[in-house]
Amino acid sequence: MRLMKEMTAFKLAFVTLLLGVGTASGQSSSGDYEAIVGFTPLTDVRDQLRIDLDQQKIEELLELETDEGFAAAQKLYIEGSFSKTVSNLTVSAGLPIDLPQKTTLVGVGTVASNDTTAVSKQDSGSVEVFAYQNYTTGDTEIRVQYINEGCYVGANPDPVIAGCLADNGTLAFANDTSTTFEYTYNALEDTGNVYSIQLFTNSDEYNFEDDVLTVDFKKFVDFYGSESYADDIIIAAFEGGKTSFSTGKDLDMSNYDLVARAEIISKASAYMAVWMYVVRELEHAIYLCETGDCDENSCFGKPAVHEVDEAVAFYAGSLEGTDGSGDGVLTYNLADNRASDFKTAGENGDSIEGTAKVNIDLLEEFKKASDHIVNAECASVRDDTTRIVQLMTIPLIQGTLRYAYFTGEQNDTTQKSEAEGAIFAASVLPFVAACNEADAEIIYENTKTGQANSANFTAVKDAFERNYECMGVTPADVGGLWDTETNDYFPLAAPPGTSDGGTSEGGTSNGGTSGGALGFSTHMALGVSLVVSLSSFIRAF
Repeated sequence: MRLMKEMTAFKLAFVTLLLGVGTASGQSSSGDYEAIVGFTPLTDVRDQLRIDLDQQKIEELLELETDEGFAAAQKLYIEGSFSKTVSNLTVSAGLPIDLPQKTTLVGVGTVASNDTTAVSKQDSGSVEVFAYQNYTTGDTEIRVQYINEGCYVGANPDPVIAGCLADNGTLAFANDTSTTFEYTYNALEDTGNVYSIQLFTNSDEYNFEDDVLTVDFKKFVDFYGSESYADDIIIAAFEGGKTSFSTGKDLDMSNYDLVARAEIISKASAYMAVWMYVVRELEHAIYLCETGDCDENSCFGKPAVHEVDEAVAFYAGSLEGTDGSGDGVLTYNLADNRASDFKTAGENGDSIEGTAKVNIDLLEEFKKASDHIVNAECASVRDDTTRIVQLMTIPLIQGTLRYAYFTGEQNDTTQKSEAEGAIFAASVLPFVAACNEADAEIIYENTKTGQANSANFTAVKDAFERNYECMGVTPADVGGLWDTETNDYFPLAAPPGTSDGGTSEGGTSNGGTSGGALGFSTHMALGVSLVVSLSSFIRAF
């Protein structure tokens, strides 16, 4: 834990430098960064965006349906490849002068030899890196992080070294090209990554001080009885085993084929590990805001602003593009897919085409969180985060209902569908349990691994609906499973209040409260007043 806290402190120092001096590529912290699904970040989060390339590669390897593919995917899950690439260089003669953290260096790119296989090649070109930490005159070992794209080694079974430094060469200080030094390293052996998806499952990332876990992460820890719940599930699926949670809410993959295990791995990785890290970044922004990281009336230029930008990056990823028209692999893409299934797409949330209503709403909430953190309105960021979490649960509920219907009402006997239902349920059950443990148990028993088509869809649907208000969502938010052939809801699958929608009214369960939804309504009412924030002004240009 001490090591992780030291890493967190280092990250804050690093981000402070990034925000204070801008990036080596000439971008500043004044809002001129490329949009993320319509959200304009105020800081540089290109490295964070590329975590979805790790997820994409993991899924590609799992789709091979081979033991070798699974082994490679597991290595990539643990070590990473595409996000925050770093290389360890040897400077035999020692640094000629001090090398402060974040100092930009310019070198020459790799030229792969003709006998190098399975490696992307390009002609030699300029490569920009920066010092990963502070180094002093005479140091012979340094670490640099890449500014440009195209150096993806780490655990990538198909390493890309086109954007890496040449194995031997000269680095010059960008602000004084007459100051240079020679270095050596091996691009394939000495290059790795700071980020990996497994890192996002580490409980130390959710403990900012005094061993107090973040609110939503603790709900999962309490439900499973493990601080490494997501990693436990993913590793058990890789190994074809079973979790051993102290609460008994286990997932047993010991009888699953590779296809079913792949579903558990890919969805737990994207919708448990990365999903929770989105929330973690928002929580960290609040923590920094509340503990004096910001000025009295502004967090602008402070790490807290970067944390909100990171949350959006981890929610959407790089593959979605600037406007969300791409095809990603993280929660933004899941929301769009489930909106099509549940007729909750479009501005009004009543279409099977277009952007998910939840993504439209989340974009506004992320913008509000950014505005509020810039203005050091810590309590408002807490309200924003509460609403963001509520909205982010919607595609998880929809996923659980979809596969409960397949395995229950449609007699889908495949392990694949059972596994998908089990992992979607696993990703949202702690929120249900926080409202009503009995209803969470109903959902778990009907969607767990090994349920073998015994799912009672109506029981699952009713259990969810009894807790919608407590979870801060509505029947209209979730919608109903839509049959495009009949142009109507599937039997028993309509939302309450519509044809064949069941008897549940989606009210507060006996074990829950409606505080989350009430807090959001209050926040929205207060937000009607006109507030001109610095970040809003910046986004106007």
